Amino acid sequence: MDDHYRIRVRSGDLEIEISSHDKSFVEEKLKEYEKKQLQPSASAPGKQKTREPSTPSSKRLSMQEFVRRTTVRTATERVLAATYFKEKYEHAEEISRTDIIAAFKVMKYTCANPSDAIAKAKKKAWLMDGIEKGSFVTTHTGEEWIEARLEANEE
Repeated sequence: MDDHYRIRVRSGDLEIEISSHDKSFVEEKLKEYEKKQLQPSASAPGKQKTREPSTPSSKRLSMQEFVRRTTVRTATERVLAATYFKEKYEHAEEISRTDIIAAFKVMKYTCANPSDAIAKAKKKAWLMDGIEKGSFVTTHTGEEWIEARLEANEE
């Protein structure tokens, strides 16, 4: 029997994936997760503070402004910045390769090999594959890296 059961749930900044050959295990863990989600968030000690996308004025932050604030240099860093920006500021669930190439154009950045930059970002664990084939999402490591750059440039 080659059955494999996988469930991926994303709620805000949190994403979990439950995977097993045992269907009852996956269902049980999903129920546990749902039960914990229904509990008041105040009872979750040590919950990390997340950066809220905000601007000092009522105007939206452009991708170019965001990239300038992060001071990214390499194509791999720009892939991460584009993915983070699209997730946090444009509320995209997943980013495709085409979205990343379009973001490079918005940044006025020429990348000779976007696929290589994406592969390097995945190798650094900044991105992971999304649910849909050919899509990507930012990992916790990638978010921390970008947020550290933003905080360092605010000082």
